[in-house]
Amino acid sequence: MASTQTPVAAPSTSSTPLPSTPTITSDALPQNRPERKVSSLKKPAELVTLYAGKSNEKFVVHKEFVTHYSPVLRAAFSSDFIEGQTQTYRLEDTTEEAVRLLIHWIYTQKLDITKFDDWKPAPESPERFAIRKQNDSLANHWVLAEKLFIHQLQNLAIEEIEDIRVCSRSIPLSVCRYVYQNTSAKNPLRRLLVDQCAAYIEADKYERIGADFPQEMLIDLVTVYAKTFPIPQRTHLRPTSGVGLARYKVDEP
Repeated sequence: MASTQTPVAAPSTSSTPLPSTPTITSDALPQNRPERKVSSLKKPAELVTLYAGKSNEKFVVHKEFVTHYSPVLRAAFSSDFIEGQTQTYRLEDTTEEAVRLLIHWIYTQKLDITKFDDWKPAPESPERFAIRKQNDSLANHWVLAEKLFIHQLQNLAIEEIEDIRVCSRSIPLSVCRYVYQNTSAKNPLRRLLVDQCAAYIEADKYERIGADFPQEMLIDLVTVYAKTFPIPQRTHLRPTSGVGLARYKVDEP
């Protein structure tokens, strides 16, 4: 297990929280926007400040970079709202780690994460804990990238989540509840998790940990199974097949 890129340090100090501000919605953003090319730094003196959730820690970054990759931040920092007036933006419902990953990617176009080789750690080993922590971080990162309309970063996080599954031979179940609480129906990250579970989880595991799954996810799983096995392929499940209704009857005295 070896660590890749070293995080790019952005200047940061402590500050009092900023007042809550209006949210920039997708209605004001360009639709079907192609991915932008790598930014160049032409105005190094222009800086903006990002806050993570309710944290007072601030991340000071170059305005050209963050507005180049995020149409949400570009609209916010050029608006008449408090973000535009103060050149600050509070990223709600996210973590400092997710913002650090975001800033590292903005400057390097790479995710600062641990790469796992092809191995299968013990269930409660430190390595397994590291995998869960990294999956949690990537899920937070994906949700943040969705809010900021950074599609390239969303896709990169998807690739890394699947790569971890392949290398560790484990499903990122720890992120399911968070993802379903912070995304909408038919969301791509939801679909990835559902397909991973449908393809690789044995029936007995559902019996043991079924209560840990979000209800919406269980419905999505049933839908996937139903589409995978259409009605003509379910003849063996019909109540009148085989021994018939006898399997449903109780013993009579």
